[in-house]
Amino acid sequence: VSWELHRLNDQKKFFLATDDQVFQFSQPTRRLYAEHALDSTDWYLIFDPLDREDYGDLTCMLADTGYNNSVYLRRRLIVYSEPFVVQSSTKDIEVSEGDNILLKCFAQGLPPPQIQWMKADASPLPDGNIRAIGTVELAINDIRKQDRGIYKCLAINLVGYGDIWTLKVNVK
Repeated sequence: VSWELHRLNDQKKFFLATDDQVFQFSQPTRRLYAEHALDSTDWYLIFDPLDREDYGDLTCMLADTGYNNSVYLRRRLIVYSEPFVVQSSTKDIEVSEGDNILLKCFAQGLPPPQIQWMKADASPLPDGNIRAIGTVELAINDIRKQDRGIYKCLAINLVGYGDIWTLKVNVK
């Protein structure tokens, strides 16, 4: 029996194990185990711990050398994970009074996360010139000095609360 993983996030293919020999790929700690059940013909591939990078198509191939036949079983390995904010999100910004700005917060996770915007003290955003646009953007039109401060975006999905991205808006 052999095992292969085609990761969907980076399109890389890895041969994980042949029979009970596991390829570790220079990982600092062992986290893959291939086992054969003593009382049956079953084989198991165990991920311990499972990582969000393991998301992909897992293929098990059973080769019957006596008949030159192979049987394949392919399954999608779905790894649910807490969301995390991607570093390409908006960083600290300085603007002039009256400017319009667009703050962006990109997050990843499975299931896909929702974004919530708030001020640093967790107070709700004031109505008027500040409004969320879609799921990642916060628009501040005709910015005023009272709009300055620390803004946070919180990434949330069914697994839990993920990162909080914090940025400072300074108004000259």
